[in-house]
Amino acid sequence: MRRRNATAAVPVRFAGIDIPAAGGSLLPALAPVADYLRRVDPEVLPAIQQAMRVAESFAGASAASAAPAWTRLATAEQDALSAILMRLLIRFRAVEVLYVSRADRHSYDIARHRLEAACHADYGFRAMAGLYAGNGLTADTSARDVYMAGSLPGR
Repeated sequence: MRRRNATAAVPVRFAGIDIPAAGGSLLPALAPVADYLRRVDPEVLPAIQQAMRVAESFAGASAASAAPAWTRLATAEQDALSAILMRLLIRFRAVEVLYVSRADRHSYDIARHRLEAACHADYGFRAMAGLYAGNGLTADTSARDVYMAGSLPGR
């Protein structure tokens, strides 16, 4: 589409892509991150394992099935999951040089990208809960879509 749009009189517009099963679970993103951390930073494994336990408790086949299960989690669990994911992401960015030195640039970039995906999906569950409750912020549920669109090559 990008090649076509480069010369088209009327470009095709798109906002993103979706992989429904990945939208219903953080585990496809977090499991490879845990494997990566096992190699480069085993000290933080307990944190990602805790995040995975919480994520497993509401995982579904799609965001539509997982979001209601997410809302049934205790608020403390919802908040703990978000906090763990954000702490891990900040650590990833803060110790990037160390992680790259312990593995390589490519595997670091992929692991960080997967962790970012989990953070955006987690944000999306919270946004969907707000939408269902009638107190969500305008356009809040688009965060994951914007993230996915930005993940496409040549953006």
